[in-house]
Order: sequence, then C-alpha cells, then structure tokens
Amino acid sequence: VRSSGTALTVEQIQHSSRYTQNVFLVYDADTAGQDASLRGSDILLEHGMNVYIVELPPGEDPDTFVLAKGSEEFMMLIREAMNIVEFKAALLARRSGSSADTPGIIQSIVESLTKVNDAIRVNLYVKDLADKFGLREESIYEELKKKRSVQSRYAAGAKVQQARQQSRLAMADRDLISLIINVDESL
Repeated sequence: VRSSGTALTVEQIQHSSRYTQNVFLVYDADTAGQDASLRGSDILLEHGMNVYIVELPPGEDPDTFVLAKGSEEFMMLIREAMNIVEFKAALLARRSGSSADTPGIIQSIVESLTKVNDAIRVNLYVKDLADKFGLREESIYEELKKKRSVQSRYAAGAKVQQARQQSRLAMADRDLISLIINVDESL
C-alpha cells in the first residue's frame, strides 16, 4: 500500500487501520523522504498506529531498490525497520553531526511521544529512549508531561477561538436572514 508521494493523509491512515495497526514507512533515502517519514510517523502515532521506519541505502527509492535488489533484500530491510525513537535518534544525530545537540534530539523525540495515547506504548518508548541516551525514565516522563500540558493549553485556546468564530458566523447568518425577510420583499 502506498500514499500518493509523501502526502500521507488521515483518510489513508483510517482506511489502513481497518486492516492493521502496524505501518512500515518506506520513503526515498533523500532528505525529503526522511522528512516525510518524520511527518508521517507523528500522524500515525496520533492515530494509534505502531510505526516502523525503513531506511533505504543512499540514493535509493523503494521502486529502484526492489527492481535492483529483489524482494528478499527488501524484506531484510523491513525486518530491520526502526521504531520512532531509534529512527529519530539516528537521523537527527546524523544531521546535527554533534553530540552537543543531544538535548534537542531528545526533545524532538519526546515531542513525537506526546502523540501516543496508549500508556503501555509510551512506557516502551520511554524505556527505549532512556536506555539509548542513559537517562532516567522519570526525567523523560517529566518532559512529556510538560509538553502535553503546553499542548492542552494551546488546544483549549484554539477551541475558544473556534467557538468565537462560529458565534460570529451564526450572528452573520441571523443578520442576513433578517435583512432578507424585513428589508425588501423582492429579495
């Protein structure tokens, strides 16, 4: 199953979730493909999917890889797929090229974990992250709690803004109907 290019939609995720909870993202090995994997994984996590990312060798895309190497080699890559913690840690470390950015990498991974609503899966990801970076799980949970708190405040503000906009639209509808009925019978 494939998305159209790198545009993974909510509808595609909902349709796929009828058949499986496990999704393997396989995009081109270039920066655009890696970025699409990051975006797609967050959306998939929000929808309760188990996300695995398959990294192709540099310069490859899924089609050319399978044509050149065959399905057995492709299935080996599938078996070596990484979860979001592994993928983000490896990718962001390669991109930064410095261990000085480790806190930023961890923050980015924690940001992705805020999308997961299943406590057991969160626990497994937190254990993986703690082991990978030699951190205490409690400190990761603390960051996770802070980020979720900020997100919920933002979501609450967005709901208030949406309610205000709907109220203004409802008032405009009433005004328009009143004008049509009361001002001129020809309207």
